[in-house]
Amino acid sequence: MDRTHQDNAAASEDIDLLGLFHSLRERLWVIALSVAVTCSIGLIYIVRTPKTFEAETVIQVDQGGRKVLDTVAEVTDEDLKTTEQLKTIEQNLAGPTVLGAVIEALKIQPAQLNLAPRKEPYVQYELVHALQEATTAKLKRGTRLISVAVENTDPVLAQKLSTEVVRQFTRAYIEQRIGISDEAYKYLRQEKDRLQQLVQEAQQAVQAFKDAHPGLPLDDSQTLADNRLLALATGFNEARITRFKLEADYQQIRQMGTAKPEDLLRVTSVASAAAVLSMQNDVSAAESEFAALKERYLPKHPKYIQAQHQLDQLHESLRRTILKASDAVGISLQSAKQTEENAAALLKKGEQAKLEFSKVSLPYESLQKELLTNQELYNDVSRRLRETSMMKGMEQGNVEVVQPAIVPPKPSKPKKMLVLIAAGMGGLIIGGLIAFALSSVDQTFKTVDQTEEDLGVAVVGSVPIASKASHGAGALLTVQEPDSPVAESFRSLRAALSLAGDDAEQRTILFTSAIPGEGKTFCSVNYAVSLARLGERTLIIDGDLRLPTLHKYFFDEPPEDGLGAVLLGESGLNSAIRPTKVENLFVLPAGRHIKQPAELLAKGGFSKLMKEVSGRFDRIVVDSAPIHAVSDALLMLNDVEAVCLVIRSSKTPRRAVKRAVHMISEADGSIPGVILNRLRTSGAGYYYHYGVGEYGKGVYGATAGAKS
Repeated sequence: MDRTHQDNAAASEDIDLLGLFHSLRERLWVIALSVAVTCSIGLIYIVRTPKTFEAETVIQVDQGGRKVLDTVAEVTDEDLKTTEQLKTIEQNLAGPTVLGAVIEALKIQPAQLNLAPRKEPYVQYELVHALQEATTAKLKRGTRLISVAVENTDPVLAQKLSTEVVRQFTRAYIEQRIGISDEAYKYLRQEKDRLQQLVQEAQQAVQAFKDAHPGLPLDDSQTLADNRLLALATGFNEARITRFKLEADYQQIRQMGTAKPEDLLRVTSVASAAAVLSMQNDVSAAESEFAALKERYLPKHPKYIQAQHQLDQLHESLRRTILKASDAVGISLQSAKQTEENAAALLKKGEQAKLEFSKVSLPYESLQKELLTNQELYNDVSRRLRETSMMKGMEQGNVEVVQPAIVPPKPSKPKKMLVLIAAGMGGLIIGGLIAFALSSVDQTFKTVDQTEEDLGVAVVGSVPIASKASHGAGALLTVQEPDSPVAESFRSLRAALSLAGDDAEQRTILFTSAIPGEGKTFCSVNYAVSLARLGERTLIIDGDLRLPTLHKYFFDEPPEDGLGAVLLGESGLNSAIRPTKVENLFVLPAGRHIKQPAELLAKGGFSKLMKEVSGRFDRIVVDSAPIHAVSDALLMLNDVEAVCLVIRSSKTPRRAVKRAVHMISEADGSIPGVILNRLRTSGAGYYYHYGVGEYGKGVYGATAGAKS
């Protein structure tokens, strides 16, 4: 039982999906129109959008530290191994600082950035924003390569902009990597010039003293006091030089402010600290071991995780050691000042002792000491400036252009094929949604299952759609085209009605519809023909006294005698009933037009007529007026045994049909089923459900019969 229920549910789901497909197929013109409109919009966009060219420069950001001989402290590069740091460089490449420098360097005008002309001049921010919209910096996944692409309507300008963006970033990047401010560099230059002037003045003073005392051996043998004083002066000079170096380093540290620990390695005193050097060696060894482990284990392996953790701890220890070393610079500076003061005091005592021995040589020694001190300081400052210049040259290697920008040969936008594909897909989606919406609001009957589910009445016949000529007046398809799907559908209707009850209960059948134009006359005539061809004496009565059309199927001119004349007593029944060309088929036409047919039917004459003809014919088919048009059909219900309601597929509103079924039920009419007329046969069994033609064109077996 459960298995059967599941199968039925699955079948219902399949039918619903199939119904959706054919609903869309029925409104294929909506989808085609939508695609045409969206593709037209896409073509207009392609034509009206200015051509944009894209120039791309690819740079590589290197890693690794370098050393400059033995006199320059080791320069440790910024750690660029993590994706976050490379992403930071990616953002800076298209940042306002770099792009502002590009605009100033190339003297970019608003028109070159496709900005509309206006009375008020554009400010720098607007130009930078426009260039930022056209610039894209993207990190290539899994590499240290960064692509810098710039779009512009001028291909040559696009190439210049891409190249200049990289150049301006490289310049700013180098300045940042050096880590020294313009003020500090200017201070060293000024100090060098000042010391050079002092050295020259000291040299002139020494030479002048010699010229003033030509007879004294000032540069000859030294006494013990001279040697002691020289040692004191040397100690003082060393203390002073040490203090000066520490002052310079301390000043550099203060200018850096809250810099990262790695940046403090640019300070000589920090980089040369024994603890820092030792910790750097440990980190290098750990990195080598970790590199070997990476070749053997995956990131989630315990040894890999342990090595990574140890390496992170060493890096953190190195940062703390660097910070401690930078803090120790201030302490060392105070110690150096104290040492210098002590050396100065000792030197002063030595000078007093020397003065006692020789007052003459004292001025000369003083001049020599000043000259030596200034010379040492001058040499130290000059060396530090040379180191800074060498660091500038060395830092340039960190950003390398691996693919320079070229003038793009063809535009990158608009992407014609992509736009057309997107427009076509959008049109399909929009058209499908519109078609689905139209199908959802459609209030007509299209399928047998839908009709039976909504009405609660069986569909006893489904007449497929045919040409207008086939469905027109006089179209006896069961005679003219006996092997057609339409003719077969009436034979199926005949069988279905005969199985709906006992033959005695189905001898008189009334055909009606909810509204005019449903094809009830066509259905009643061809059904009557199918009964007659079965050998049963069949009478078809035109019960539509207001708008009769039944005579058009059998006579060239409408006869005067008919149902109206019989009910009025103006004509006999025998003379009103006429034979047809179809064997066993007789017709009682409506006859001439009469006034007030509803009142005539209500008098009971029609009931007497039906009793009389029931004894003379095997089957009686009545073609009546539409239910909602007039009340004639309702007045005939008590005189027939069954009622067939004809529904035109995809046209008759559901509410009208439901109302008609309700009215027939209220009038105690028996409805064995309804007939779906002009049912679509396209859809591989969906619309023409339970109908003929299911197995191919025409009726099953008709082709084989024709051949034989």
